Amino acid sequence: MIIGITGGIATGKSAVSDYLKEKGYFIIDSDVLAHEALEKNSRCYKEVISKFDCLTIDGEIDRKKLGKEVFNNKERKKELENIIHPYVFSRIEEEKAKTKDDLVFVVMPLLFECGYFNKVDSIICVVANEDVQIKRLMTRDNIDFEYAKKKISNQMPLCDKASRSDYIIDNSGSISETYIEIDNVLAKLKKLEMEK
Repeated sequence: MIIGITGGIATGKSAVSDYLKEKGYFIIDSDVLAHEALEKNSRCYKEVISKFDCLTIDGEIDRKKLGKEVFNNKERKKELENIIHPYVFSRIEEEKAKTKDDLVFVVMPLLFECGYFNKVDSIICVVANEDVQIKRLMTRDNIDFEYAKKKISNQMPLCDKASRSDYIIDNSGSISETYIEIDNVLAKLKKLEMEK
């Protein structure tokens, strides 16, 4: 069974996937693969630098600069996604082929936006209240309140993602509370897998 893990920015998807990894589950992280896509001299790298002004002095892609260029420009964002998404999707297939596990988790922030929700059997949405999201984002990215709020508002609303998901994990509280929620979802998934 392939389970997609999605959620909003700074809701704690990594905390959830790290816990699952610790428990021995097979995790495929789309962000890691997207990062890999932009490695120097890769096919995606060459395509990106031909279309975006984002190189550092060392010839690496400046991800922050690239992010700012596409942040408020839907056409440019789509252009970038059209380069990276096909690479990420094919790499997910390669990774999936490496395991015979009953449950495989694909962590993908843009699961709904890029249409990958059609390729998974169940969806977990990691949520957190907006105040928690903003605080985490300000700390993580070293940005101010306004920019954090803007980053959140630029995404698909979290309530929309949650309403389209099979399971919700609320990561607004303590990490131990989150772990209990993950264990509850795991129990349901294992039961589903056994009934197949």
